[in-house]
Amino acid sequence: MMDKETLIIKHFEGTLSTEEAKLFDQFIKEDPEFEKEVYFQTDVQLALKKEEESEIKSLFEKLEEEYTNPKKTSKKFGAAKIWIAAASIAILIGCGVWFALQNSTIAGEDLYASYFQPYQNVVHPLIRGKQEKDQKTLAFEAYERGQYDVASELFDKLYQKHQEPYYLFYKANALMKLNRIQEAIPLLEKHLTTDDSLKEKSVWYLALSHLKTKNYPQSKSYLKEIIQDKKYNYKKAKELLKGLNNL
Repeated sequence: MMDKETLIIKHFEGTLSTEEAKLFDQFIKEDPEFEKEVYFQTDVQLALKKEEESEIKSLFEKLEEEYTNPKKTSKKFGAAKIWIAAASIAILIGCGVWFALQNSTIAGEDLYASYFQPYQNVVHPLIRGKQEKDQKTLAFEAYERGQYDVASELFDKLYQKHQEPYYLFYKANALMKLNRIQEAIPLLEKHLTTDDSLKEKSVWYLALSHLKTKNYPQSKSYLKEIIQDKKYNYKKAKELLKGLNNL
């Protein structure tokens, strides 16, 4: 098993595999010390960002002084110094943009981890101890046990056979848990076009899916729709939208 420190590093790099992402989520839920370390590292990176922004501001002020106080700059070296300063600022800005993007990714990942939970099984309540199990029972049993790879395959087969829209929804949830977001999005979009009683929930999961893929404008659009129409999880949508606006 991968050590926890390496998991945290890969989380911030955005390089976790599907299995590692599942393990990371498990530690976040079950290990308070692990969760505390993740949030501590997030705070550290935010502090570093503020420090870099302060350094860039200081360089701009020095460069402005060179231009506004030409007597302080020798004719021989004035232009060269200004070009060097400008180049330095360009490099730092480039680093700052990169860091901002990295930080935005980290913050987005944290928001997603805070708000995403697979939707509960409300379609096919399981009877414990039942001897004979049909495919539908096996699918939802796998889903409730966290065997999302098995569940997604069974939901797919069931949808192909019966065309019940809720199989699209639950398969999408299973895929999201497996970090296969790009596969989940079209299923949720298709589910929205049906008359299924659960289709309103798909708007919330589409907002989360686009958050995970860093398509923040689309995520915000879905969140605003939820808030405006007071759809499923509209209070959480308000919180999440506020968090997204702060990225």
